[in-house]
Amino acid sequence: MWARPLLILALSMCVLYAGFAHAAAVVDLHVARAGDRYRLTMRMDLEMPAHTLRALVTDYAHLARLNPAVVESRVLSHRGGVTRVRTVVRGCIAFFCFDVHQVQDVRALPDGAIVAVTVPALSDFRYGRARWRIVARGARACRLDFEAVIEPSFWVPPLIGPWLIRYKMRQEALRTAATLERLAAAGDAHPAGPGVGP
Repeated sequence: MWARPLLILALSMCVLYAGFAHAAAVVDLHVARAGDRYRLTMRMDLEMPAHTLRALVTDYAHLARLNPAVVESRVLSHRGGVTRVRTVVRGCIAFFCFDVHQVQDVRALPDGAIVAVTVPALSDFRYGRARWRIVARGARACRLDFEAVIEPSFWVPPLIGPWLIRYKMRQEALRTAATLERLAAAGDAHPAGPGVGP
């Protein structure tokens, strides 16, 4: 039954900001385990403007439009440059489906990076910190660097865990590709506002 929490782990870490265009290329992807914590790093090259990708992945109240696994995304508060975001991600194995809840405090840094810190008391993780950096590579392309350290509140098999997380990250990135391409082509990218979601 270990696959259930492992799938939750993979889905929750990559879906919140799974903003990858159709022609995206995974340049680098690593998952490593140290004790109960996992370190994930990924670099992708994307064929979409950097400002469009940033607008899509910071529209926190509408993350569900990026991937059907996100069943809820809501802005809980916005204070002092920190946006508290709650997401519910659904994963399914055969006919069995389950939800994972995560609350993160998200901040855009002066250098353009986006940092999210998990709130353990409101999440299915004991610890979580992630950083996204979007760098323009011309007018119609960008590079996304992602790194995260997470500690799930459930047991993950040490040998199989990193392999399955890496596989799910790549799979979810590709799953999101068609949707983002459509949204970017339609000009349907709106920057996140300070408002609190419903």
